[in-house]
Amino acid sequence: MDAAQLLAQLAFQRRLPVEAIRAASADRTSVAPIFVHAIEQYVSPGGDRSAKDALFFIVHLLGDWREKSA
Repeated sequence: MDAAQLLAQLAFQRRLPVEAIRAASADRTSVAPIFVHAIEQYVSPGGDRSAKDALFFIVHLLGDWREKSA
């Protein structure tokens, strides 16, 4: 699952995105920098807000992983 697909699936809609959460957790070394970048883009003035709906899961996954870069 590539980064765009992962972020799209984490954008919680009707069902808990279990598959995307498992995929992210299985490859956390590669996914963590993507998640941190998505947060940085969201909070920067004029930044990309496309991951807005996925931020809930992004923040919780980074916390669960105790990701220091976050």
